[in-house]
Amino acid sequence: MNIQDILSQHITSYPDTIQFAKDSKYEEAWIIKRRGGRPSTEEINAYVSDSYETLIVEYMWDSEESDKVFILTIFNDDHNDLVKGNKFIEKTLELFDSYKNFPTFITMYDQHLIGKQYLLRHPIDEINIGVFNHWLSVGPESLYLPKEIYSKDLITDKLIKRPDILYTTLNFQSLLFRINMSGDYTGPYYGFKTPISIKEGDTWNVDTKKMIFWIETFLDKVTT
Repeated sequence: MNIQDILSQHITSYPDTIQFAKDSKYEEAWIIKRRGGRPSTEEINAYVSDSYETLIVEYMWDSEESDKVFILTIFNDDHNDLVKGNKFIEKTLELFDSYKNFPTFITMYDQHLIGKQYLLRHPIDEINIGVFNHWLSVGPESLYLPKEIYSKDLITDKLIKRPDILYTTLNFQSLLFRINMSGDYTGPYYGFKTPISIKEGDTWNVDTKKMIFWIETFLDKVTT
């Protein structure tokens, strides 16, 4: 199975949240809940009125359940000239509103925002772990690169050295599988995040067994 097939087995609900972030400033993300209704044209125009280089969109499934949440992250920049600014937001919101299932959503995103078959069709460049919407302020940890020899113990050791990620009261943790970081493929840089978090009281803890499960599930897709 390819990456899309695997994710389709696990992503079976509707995305309940979509958010936008400018130039990786996730702490200032514009978060839109499905139950909250669609933003107005005036709100969209106001959001894109200032200057930025990259407009990031994230679709979230089961966002309020940290042990189940999946996230698709796409960086819209100069590598994607099909839509820009307010049109990009409007198109992404249309797909959010009209969502049917994960495979159809990927096909529609490719058609309407990228212009060709693209998403989830490339090898994974890197696997990171971080705290959601505190990705830059806390700082992610690189757990695996394709050139490295896979070692479960090495990955666990890296995480132990990052207690600020391993345990946090800020937000849930997630793995990020990065794709097209190098820009070798004609299209946007993107990635997907998988659930690895367990909340106990006010603290989110990394479920290391689940973390290793997801890494090993997609490991053969890193170098394919």
